[in-house]
Amino acid sequence: MLNVYFLKLDFNISDHDLLMLEKTVSSQRVEYAKQYHQRKDYIRSILSSALLYYALNKNGIDKKDIIIEKSPRGKPFLKDSKNIDFNITHSGNWVACAIDTNNIGIDIEQIKDINVTDFEEILSTEETDYIDQNKENFYQIWTLKESFLKALGVGVYKSLSSFTIQPYDKHYAKVFQNDNDEKQWHFYNFNLDKEHACSICSQSKISKKHFNFLEYKSFYELVAISTKNF
Repeated sequence: MLNVYFLKLDFNISDHDLLMLEKTVSSQRVEYAKQYHQRKDYIRSILSSALLYYALNKNGIDKKDIIIEKSPRGKPFLKDSKNIDFNITHSGNWVACAIDTNNIGIDIEQIKDINVTDFEEILSTEETDYIDQNKENFYQIWTLKESFLKALGVGVYKSLSSFTIQPYDKHYAKVFQNDNDEKQWHFYNFNLDKEHACSICSQSKISKKHFNFLEYKSFYELVAISTKNF
């Protein structure tokens, strides 16, 4: 069932279109988005929620059945669909939603200039050596680590320094905890464009065939057409 949906944003969205998109999600998600005071952040939040509802609908879940709660450690889950896991992420010009019958996590980060030494305390020696002061390598490791934490559903309750990510074969990676290779976890890493890195972690094998890319205009039209049944 693994499916990942990517949406490239258009921040020139009209107030009319934004209002229509708000109607496709729950009032709870709209209220959550209102915590963001910057318009771009609000748009990212609303569109990530709209993408989530769209993705769930594409995978056989009606809007009336979408009741989102949070685990004691803060991971959102579907109240009455225990066999489906989802995760959303947004950064820069992209939002994404991953759906699976196994635990799944996804992370997008906008690639910016950073001082890698500021993060060395939460990186293993192997990760620091791999990064070698290269910002692209840093964001590769960072998104892989974040996707793993999100798949586990533990957030800040698990330290980023408690495990080591080992990339291999361009897009893939392994995770080690206490020197043990956690072979039940699969990773896929790639750049969405020159400015955005993305990683996905699941207990299912991941490949590009699971990816669905949407442009904002086509996504909006799809949502608009299906609003009555969405």
